[in-house]
Amino acid sequence: MRKVVVFLVVVGAAVSASPALAARSASAHGVVVSKERGTLLVAGARGAVTAAHGRSGRLVAVGKATRAVIHGVVVRSRGRVTFVSAGQHLIAIHTGRRLSSASDSSPGQPTPGTIVTTTVGINGPELDEQSEDDQGTAQQAQIQAPVTAVGPGTVTVTVNGQSLTLTLPNGLTLPSSLVGQQVTLTLSFSNGNVTADDDNGDNGGQGGNGGSGGGGSGGGHDD
Repeated sequence: MRKVVVFLVVVGAAVSASPALAARSASAHGVVVSKERGTLLVAGARGAVTAAHGRSGRLVAVGKATRAVIHGVVVRSRGRVTFVSAGQHLIAIHTGRRLSSASDSSPGQPTPGTIVTTTVGINGPELDEQSEDDQGTAQQAQIQAPVTAVGPGTVTVTVNGQSLTLTLPNGLTLPSSLVGQQVTLTLSFSNGNVTADDDNGDNGGQGGNGGSGGGGSGGGHDD
């Protein structure tokens, strides 16, 4: 993943009031499309998303944007929200009205693992899909996200107030002590479904095959 150092000069309400801030630095220029726990996700002109941490330096606001382009991998579509992995984080994109589905994708939506470039309109903190271009498939992606709940074989994370429950492999159960913490998960895509591994046991998972999995080679997609 391309690393970018971004120095923070605009703080507080100037940044957090709206994600639709055009931002630039000596090494990055784009639109802030999400803010989660002090991490800003900046989308470049071609959709590449970079995570800028609040303590890493300065971010200069040069105006407000009404749209942005996001390149990433579809994790799941639920109702009228599509969760996309980009910049090793999750982004929630609102789509047209659709019925909820018990599967990992809703009718008419791209299946998990689909690589997409999506143009979004920015409506306050909400990103609204304007157009989408499917560009192949990925076998894996990696995300960092805060855990809000764990259960037998599942982990629930949140992004911008939207909860997403993911299935863990091989009966793996994560410890309840992870609730409230930021964790790294490796997502594996197969036959339209997604499973989340706790990055080869680094988060203390137990059960199944010792908490390891998702370590297949090839097909990864880091944005």
